[in-house]
Amino acid sequence: MRTFKQVVCCRFTVVVTLVEMASAGRAVVATALIMLLGLPLAARAASPSTFTVVALPDTQYYSASYPYIFTSQTQWIVNNQTSQNIAFVAQQGDLVDDAKQPYQWTNADNAMYLLDNTSPRLPWGTCPGNHDMNQSPGAFAKAYDQNFGPSHFTGLSWYGGSYQNSSYQTFDAGGRQYLMLDLQYYPTYAHGDVFGWAQGVIDSHPGMPTIINTHDYLLTQDGRSDSGEAIWDSLVYPNEQVFAVFCGHMHGECTQISTDAAGKSVFELLADFQEGPNGGNGYLRLYQFDEADSAIHVKTYSPYDTSGGTGGTYMTDADSQFDLAIDFDDRLGAAVPEPSTIALLGIAAVSLVAYAWRCRARAS
Repeated sequence: MRTFKQVVCCRFTVVVTLVEMASAGRAVVATALIMLLGLPLAARAASPSTFTVVALPDTQYYSASYPYIFTSQTQWIVNNQTSQNIAFVAQQGDLVDDAKQPYQWTNADNAMYLLDNTSPRLPWGTCPGNHDMNQSPGAFAKAYDQNFGPSHFTGLSWYGGSYQNSSYQTFDAGGRQYLMLDLQYYPTYAHGDVFGWAQGVIDSHPGMPTIINTHDYLLTQDGRSDSGEAIWDSLVYPNEQVFAVFCGHMHGECTQISTDAAGKSVFELLADFQEGPNGGNGYLRLYQFDEADSAIHVKTYSPYDTSGGTGGTYMTDADSQFDLAIDFDDRLGAAVPEPSTIALLGIAAVSLVAYAWRCRARAS
């Protein structure tokens, strides 16, 4: 006779037929295992999903004169964490305009710390710019460290660690784990070996898709700054897993696609709106990773600027809104099954084997 056992696993159903062979007095366990392992790939792999990484370019004038614009940015992120599926927030340096002014650090704290009110806790990171370092790239930025150093992130599993004024985080999105490497302004001038530390972080996360977030990297008319060239030569070009670089510092927008040592494309993205009204009018960058469309959709949006309506305003010119074509599996590695799916499939397999052996026992 035929016995049907139904196992429900993560939005799909496995129907396993155990054939009890009366003449042999045993169940065919192989039937269960073959049918389980032979599920369509779409059922066994993680479903592609769209998620967003938010970049906050130079916020220095907000901290100095327009703190309500800064908080409007981060409060929008908190309010839209779920609807936008926001996975990470990267502040691109120059949190403050004058590192010697405590009130500016207080304004920056009040804005950035709003991100700690998210549930689940949203991973975020910052990198110090020249203004955060009091225009002294070789010096250790004490005020920055006091406000945005490792002590603020104690006990958070996604915060990996720091060296000098650089740090790194990891985050999970779309079936992959990503590495965000936040490099301080002009790392070549640091007293310690920031590049050596950063390479060690990359080496300890082999193959993990990596974004470098740093203040000074691209120029507005294509090409890199001196600091950007040093970062490219030391960390981007030789490491295939680095697929994108976010930066600010230079006033304007620029996108450059370069080829690394492995022949892979690297997206280099500059955005800095501080020359606009009110120190930037609250514009931020949305990087929407859309695996179904094989693209990263880049959008520039302000929740503060209501000239486009009460829901905020998008910049829609070619420099501000565009798509980056990407084969996610080829460039970043294949997405892995969700842990919950793996666990349930394992439980299902064990359950089916045990069921088959019980059938055999009853038949013998």
